[in-house]
Amino acid sequence: MRFLIFFFIVFICKKGNASLYQCNENAACGCSIKFTLISRIIGGENAVEQTWSWAVSLRSTQEHFCGGSILSPSFIITAAHCFNDKTDLKSITILAGSVNLKPSSKDSPQIRSIARIYKHPNYNPITYENDLTLIHLSTPLDMGHGNIKPICLPSGTVPQPSNNISMVAVGWGTTSTSIVVASPTLQQVTVKPIASTYSGC
Repeated sequence: MRFLIFFFIVFICKKGNASLYQCNENAACGCSIKFTLISRIIGGENAVEQTWSWAVSLRSTQEHFCGGSILSPSFIITAAHCFNDKTDLKSITILAGSVNLKPSSKDSPQIRSIARIYKHPNYNPITYENDLTLIHLSTPLDMGHGNIKPICLPSGTVPQPSNNISMVAVGWGTTSTSIVVASPTLQQVTVKPIASTYSGC
């Protein structure tokens, strides 16, 4: 299977042209302090602080180069291709707990270094099959703060989402085709899934 699909169960309430994503605040994973309101379907928009609490920024010499997701206090999951040209792990840090790449102290961000990475043994850098890497942090994250929570992972029995379901993509990717610079604030956008049999895959 080419793609590992991350998703979690949410309740969607329509508010005009916006969607409010709610979940069980007592859940062990996938939930943030604040519910997430998304009004942009195309183009994306800034995420609100204390939402998407599992999202982290991977930084090389303080510059964002990839995103990742918190699995547990000591482990982050990200794409294997993020480390295609990164060999000096000492220069890489993980920023957690903020939607801003340059957070203020009130954001209560946490920064960690990397002890080791584990690339998928069958990762193919040409086709990007099995494009997964586990990051073992040097020091565990403090999960006692509401702005840092683990993501939920689907079990092997969960079917691929149907084509008509709405999903949310988040990240600090570029917001312009002409300027290749990471967005300073985490972006969120509603998207539709694409079947692995789609000819463009």
